[in-house]
Amino acid sequence: MNLQLKENGKLGRLWRVILLSIFIVLVLIVSYFFLVVDQGVERRELVGEPENYQIPKEIGGLSWTWVGEDPNRNSSVHAIPQGALIATAHGVFALDGKSGEEIWSFSDSSVGEISSEWHELLDEATQVSPDMQHVMHVTEYVNGDGGDGSSRFGFEVLDSVSGESVQSGSLDSQGPEEALYEAGVLTDKGRAFFSVDQEIGEYSLGLVSFDSESVWDKNAVELCDSGDPSSVDFSAFPEVLISSVECSEGTFLLGFDMDSGEVSWRIDSGSVALPDSFLRVRNVGDYAALSSSDSDFSAPGSLGVEEVVIDPQTGNIISEGPVLDEREYPVLTTGEGYLIDVNDREGEESDRGYILQDFQGDFVKDVVRSDGEISRSPSDILLLEGGVVERKLRDLVSKEYLDSGVIRFVSWRGEEVEIELPCPEAQGGLQNFLAVPGAVVSIDRDAGCGSGEGKVTVNGFR
Repeated sequence: MNLQLKENGKLGRLWRVILLSIFIVLVLIVSYFFLVVDQGVERRELVGEPENYQIPKEIGGLSWTWVGEDPNRNSSVHAIPQGALIATAHGVFALDGKSGEEIWSFSDSSVGEISSEWHELLDEATQVSPDMQHVMHVTEYVNGDGGDGSSRFGFEVLDSVSGESVQSGSLDSQGPEEALYEAGVLTDKGRAFFSVDQEIGEYSLGLVSFDSESVWDKNAVELCDSGDPSSVDFSAFPEVLISSVECSEGTFLLGFDMDSGEVSWRIDSGSVALPDSFLRVRNVGDYAALSSSDSDFSAPGSLGVEEVVIDPQTGNIISEGPVLDEREYPVLTTGEGYLIDVNDREGEESDRGYILQDFQGDFVKDVVRSDGEISRSPSDILLLEGGVVERKLRDLVSKEYLDSGVIRFVSWRGEEVEIELPCPEAQGGLQNFLAVPGAVVSIDRDAGCGSGEGKVTVNGFR
């Protein structure tokens, strides 16, 4: 009798332990949901089978228009295999490049208003990997409604084809710039990061896979000959991670093997034509174009018209800049070479237009413009296989916005197509004019241009 009671007592205690364990697990799951997984997240599933398109060779008119939510009015466009990825502070929307139809979306209605600091950095909050297979979106959440006004940050990595979440997490950063550093740079194999622990003076960089496993991690202090790195910037290429590291002795450009983290090559700022100040690196086709962080858009060698081009796999210098005659100005550095604006010389119509020059300084092809009025802003000129696309928003003399902007395609054959673009003052910006698979995309992010308050209009030209 006593033995049976003891056994029953043991069984009872065992069941209580089991039930308590289950309860704790459920509490942890619910807590995780509320603390880590943000409420208000909406995912629209992939509709049908996606198609991979090519960037159009030419455009002839407005093909489609898409209207979406953008309360903070700071959208950007990125290229994905099936078309355009539209990024806002609230989420990302994948659009079919040929039809403009929404394929999938990831959005968070709980974001609300964002800080002015984050608003200025929104163009950097969304990244697409070099192989265009993954998307990373960083979000700021402001503690409003009686909160202290501080911000917290989180990130989501998505499959660019299906929109399914691959990885997510919260960021411990106290400010917008720190959050972008902590989230890292999206590569074909995961997230590359640079982190600093000021208390112990530890500087590290590494790569975390999409399965959240550490691929490699190394001490960033070793990158400088003396002292600690004051700034580190990453750019991802297939198989190679390029890092611009600013040390007390100067700026270095390093190429890291993506699998091992070993330094494959190094270029000192004092060599060739590299600027002494902090370097920015931009993907142009199979190459990397370099510019100084303090570059001016109006000057040759500025961001968008970079002069120095290197091979990211080897670090070899491909070009130190275009070969220019008088009144010739580089307006765009591309994977094919330099696009050069040939300005009017002595009123001769034949001397107005564009020249494409390869990285060896050799002539590739040119086109003559009918009126010579071309835009010199790198963000307003795109190069297609069949010609040049211009987005003209301002009068070149007065700099005033036009009543109606113009999208103009000039083919290498000399043929021109002009498309009226309403609300030009809403369209200007670095990240809202892009050639993507299926279309050339221009974003109108002004509430007074037909979209409505808190809306964004995306126009696709084909």
